[in-house]
Amino acid sequence: MKTTKILSIALLTALLAAGCGKDNGRIKILAEPMNRGAKIMIPAEYNNATWVVGENINLNGSSCAVCSDGGSYYLEVESSAVAMNAVYPAALASGGNDLDVAYGGASGNRVVLRRLAVNFVSGGHQVMFPMTAHAASGSSTLRFNHLTAGFRLTLTDTSATGVTLGYVKVVTQTDAAVRPLGIDGDTAVWAVQGPSLPSGEVGDINDDPQMKYCSEMNFAMQTDGVAGVALAARGGSRTFCVPVTVSSVKKLVVTGYDLQGRQLFVKSKTLAPVDVQRNRMYDIPTVEF
Repeated sequence: MKTTKILSIALLTALLAAGCGKDNGRIKILAEPMNRGAKIMIPAEYNNATWVVGENINLNGSSCAVCSDGGSYYLEVESSAVAMNAVYPAALASGGNDLDVAYGGASGNRVVLRRLAVNFVSGGHQVMFPMTAHAASGSSTLRFNHLTAGFRLTLTDTSATGVTLGYVKVVTQTDAAVRPLGIDGDTAVWAVQGPSLPSGEVGDINDDPQMKYCSEMNFAMQTDGVAGVALAARGGSRTFCVPVTVSSVKKLVVTGYDLQGRQLFVKSKTLAPVDVQRNRMYDIPTVEF
């Protein structure tokens, strides 16, 4: 993947009509690389990302779990006599994640995100990036394409007091016209996004009336599946990747909350206007608070 320079900052970052079974057959699942990476489990170097066993994919309207034999990832399903239409992830409202899948078949699929978990585990972190895949009947492989771009964020506590982050809200703002990202009619969107002024809860600011489009991204911060991510005083830092669903970003507003939902900080970053492209990871300057 190409690396784009902005303000001298490198901006990186199947199933069956009848349902799933474990009787006869496998469908191998592959993910389009995002900056030379696969998906979902994002280590310190996110270009080594992989699927997470046990997470669910919607295939032709049914939910099937990701499996692994230690060398590859697959879905255990019966042979399919119809074309395959798959969406990752399947609809979910647990574990800090809250999202819906509007399964449109030939008319296009739509993933609506309300909140995603960012779960730090040994060696990296886990976060869901929506993808879709299409294949002819009888295919043994599903090749998934990303529906979003990604921002790689670093949060650093420069204060004299350590904090435990419970939630993070990231609001993208732009004064340019935007289009939804996606591929072949399939899209992913954050539930709160659209033409508006950045006032009220959207970014918790009201100081830039020129911004005409906002996208609000919400994350539940976790450590080994337990709510809360600790940042030590004077330099404690965490880096994580998040899916971005709009084609233009000029400003970011990042707000951190504790486990009780009390605001810890609100910080903004103004960028040269970013022409965001699907399947690219953009490295955002460190947010210090």
